[in-house]
Amino acid sequence: MYQTLGVCFVVLLVLVAVQGEYCFRKYKGRHGVCKGQIRKNFRNKEACCKQHNAVAFNEIKVKKGRNAYVCTPCKKLFEVHTSVNSKWKWGPWSDWGACSVSCQAGYKKRTRPCLKGKCKGTPEQMHPCMDKQWCPVDGSWGPWFPWQGCSASCKGGRQNRYRYCNNPRPENGGLYCHGTNTDIRGCNAKPCAVNGGWSEWSGFSVCSQTCGWSIQTRQRTCNNPPPEHGGHWCKGKDMIKRRCFERKCPVHGGWSLWSDWTKCSVSCGTGKVKRSRDCNSPYPKYGGQDCHGKTIEVKGCQHTRPCPIDGRWSDWSDFSKCSAVPCSGVNGEKKRSRSCTNPRPMYNGRYCTGSSVDREKCANDVGCPVNGSWCEWKDWGACGQTCGNAIQLHRRHCKCPAPLNGGKPCEGPEVESRICTALPKCPTVSRGCRRGGSESGSAMKSGSGVGSGSGDGSDVDCDQETDDSDTANPSGSGSGSKRG
Repeated sequence: MYQTLGVCFVVLLVLVAVQGEYCFRKYKGRHGVCKGQIRKNFRNKEACCKQHNAVAFNEIKVKKGRNAYVCTPCKKLFEVHTSVNSKWKWGPWSDWGACSVSCQAGYKKRTRPCLKGKCKGTPEQMHPCMDKQWCPVDGSWGPWFPWQGCSASCKGGRQNRYRYCNNPRPENGGLYCHGTNTDIRGCNAKPCAVNGGWSEWSGFSVCSQTCGWSIQTRQRTCNNPPPEHGGHWCKGKDMIKRRCFERKCPVHGGWSLWSDWTKCSVSCGTGKVKRSRDCNSPYPKYGGQDCHGKTIEVKGCQHTRPCPIDGRWSDWSDFSKCSAVPCSGVNGEKKRSRSCTNPRPMYNGRYCTGSSVDREKCANDVGCPVNGSWCEWKDWGACGQTCGNAIQLHRRHCKCPAPLNGGKPCEGPEVESRICTALPKCPTVSRGCRRGGSESGSAMKSGSGVGSGSGDGSDVDCDQETDDSDTANPSGSGSGSKRG
């Protein structure tokens, strides 16, 4: 309490000072605040305002902020003295208003109206005041203390916490804190823990494998009841195992290790070596599968000494020009060559067998005259008729060779004919015969050189009615005919 009184007394000393004439260099008319006090004592305010740098004064030094004070401008003195003869006029000051605070130091003010014209100066004044030295202090709650323990561990309980009206305490007639000093809430609303219990054992399962020794199991579950709300799990094992046997399992075959590599199959150059293995590690049993893969492995081998390479002939070159004199009819010679380079004989290999040069006779007759020569006779054609007298032909061509470049044509006939033999007699005609040389001559001509008569057996000469086999008809055979 004594500390509070000391603070208030200091504030009062700061705000309120002894009376005197105080002068200031700066004035802010909007806030009515002065700064820059002139450190000199003056008899009165007129003496203050006569200073060349004075702008405001105050009889009571009232502080308003840091190094700022409530004051009156010097212009107001001039306005008061000249307001009688000017065009403006202030009215009387009002009574002082109430103090700005109900306790401790504050300020009060009064105002005056402008009765005429546009008044110069301030329309209000402020003065320090203190209606009551001590202000009442309302109480305020301090912080809540921690929650106390819960009244139950599960299914809901209660817990409390407290606070005090001491931040600050109520003083000088101040109000007590509003509200309650105790807070209550629920706690541990979760259900109580339930420990788990085992179910009955199940039957044993089938064996884990279909052959050989394996395992079968039976189980139980921690659900009778299941653990809840933090309850303990069941104690003990949830599974029991035991061995079981169904049948022997198939044994698949496995490879043995590879044997050593054999010796190289050749004594020089590139050859082959091989190695083998057996499906006996283990043998396949009880329906097991055979080994997969090869029983023999082969790879190449290389001797440091190369094998002999026998030489082989290259392709023949083109023939050279013929050495014969052109169009002389005398044969000359042309030749071609080859080399033993495909490949060359190496490492004591054999040289190529045979000659490296090939010679042929030739005639230089390109563009020379070539006399024609007959080709072979073709086979004889068919007889012109099937009975009586008839002839047959065969032919040859002048193309072996044909005459070229002004050469002579072939000499002799191109076609030969002969009388067909061994043909049967034609049948006898019963309707008569023709007589006279004119009819028989015309009949021979009508046969086109094939024989007498028309060839159909309908009309024959009377002289030939009994036998015409010995009669020849050479009239259509040509100069080159011959007999068969």
